[in-house]
Amino acid sequence: MTLMCHSRPNIVFRVKQPYKLNCGVIGGAYHVDLRQMTCNCGRFQALYYLCAYAIMTCALKRIDCMTYIDEVYSLKRVYNVWKSKFPPIFDENMWPPTSHVYFELVPDKNSWCKLKSRSNSL
Repeated sequence: MTLMCHSRPNIVFRVKQPYKLNCGVIGGAYHVDLRQMTCNCGRFQALYYLCAYAIMTCALKRIDCMTYIDEVYSLKRVYNVWKSKFPPIFDENMWPPTSHVYFELVPDKNSWCKLKSRSNSL
């Protein structure tokens, strides 16, 4: 990935991802705005967590990326989720019905990276 600075005071950058045919990586350019906490890939604003392009921007510009992670990911918030007690349901008849999975997850073999073959010379 390469990084181009659009506006250093506004913390706006452009990250270029090269195209890698073997590994299924699609090349492109992504606009990272650290002040607005947005990226064209959509992950930064959707998850309130840095995407790979925002992390690369912070790393190359020596910016502390922890300042851009939302407070919802803090340990204090995570511990508050488990603060209350969950009562166990011992009788299985009182359990809610479960939905069965009617499909099978099959990996896409075309998107796998091709491994280099090893020679069998002895």
